[in-house]
Amino acid sequence: MLKTFNAILKNNSIQWVDETPEIENEFLREFIAVNSPYVSALSYLEVLGYHQLNHEDKTYFEEFFNASQILPVSQAVIEQAVKLKQIKKMSLGDAIIAGTALVYNLTVVTRNIDDFR
Repeated sequence: MLKTFNAILKNNSIQWVDETPEIENEFLREFIAVNSPYVSALSYLEVLGYHQLNHEDKTYFEEFFNASQILPVSQAVIEQAVKLKQIKKMSLGDAIIAGTALVYNLTVVTRNIDDFR
């Protein structure tokens, strides 16, 4: 049984659930089922806005986002993202997701932890 905690999923974790064989992503699927995840509005845009998204994946991701709590990119999030980018070189998307996590006191769940070190 997984321990529940508040977390924000980075878009690479969201996409990974759909792209990997069932056995490899069982933990993440269980985590999502137990934790009603938070996602940034930016992840919603990046995932559903992908220009080569096929119908099956689009349906899957729409269901995922409908079950998630989508957090806005507010002024407070932008201010945190600015502070983070002043301290460390990072992409705009990573700064916004990390800023969202800080504003809402969430843990970032990502496949690439080096983005946030």
